[in-house]
Amino acid sequence: MKNDILQKDLKSFLSIYSKFKKVNIPRKKIIILRGQIDVCDVKGNYFKTFDLDIIINKYSYPYTIPEVKERSKFIERNQEWHINNEGFCCLDIDHKLIKMSQRGIHIGTFYRDVIYPFFCNTVFKQLYNNYANGEYPHEFEGVQSFYKNELNLNNPELILKVLRSIKTGKTPGRNQLCVCENDKYKNCKKHFESIEFLKNLPTQRILVDLKYFEEKLLGHPNNIGKAVRIL
Repeated sequence: MKNDILQKDLKSFLSIYSKFKKVNIPRKKIIILRGQIDVCDVKGNYFKTFDLDIIINKYSYPYTIPEVKERSKFIERNQEWHINNEGFCCLDIDHKLIKMSQRGIHIGTFYRDVIYPFFCNTVFKQLYNNYANGEYPHEFEGVQSFYKNELNLNNPELILKVLRSIKTGKTPGRNQLCVCENDKYKNCKKHFESIEFLKNLPTQRILVDLKYFEEKLLGHPNNIGKAVRIL
């Protein structure tokens, strides 16, 4: 099946970023953009070149999250550097990337706004031992930050109430009270869009978040498990 949006975006991307080429994987649902990314500062001073693969699901594009694999092994393979043992980069927390994918992720914009800044920040940290624009928290702290800053949910008890209602399929009807009990669900400016977003997350992600917040509320932060990688 031909994906016209993908073909158009690939043509534009490859015309701009000449160090990349398309690698077709026969009988697979993915394509790979394989190439190099040169990190320079605003004055054009060169720092480092990374070899990487950008992996795209050609059937669900643009409503999918591209994966990025760093092939040159210039980055330490550990959580501290937001990269796993296989070289796959954690460009941001799952929730934020999923939210982006629901709106549609176009590869040129994603490269400019997410991929390139990730490698620029990595080089900055290699040079100065910290990220230029700060670092998003790891694991649960990152999830908690997203709920607070992006979803207007910063009360653990309210978060538990929301996640449990999603898990059981008992979220409020449009004309019922919101879980915060301050307004009708459809009129709740703080929580309507947030809960609707969470309802569209993968079930596995909701279950992991629920476990996180249950353990936090019970006062056992050291027992919080590792965040799963949603594919």
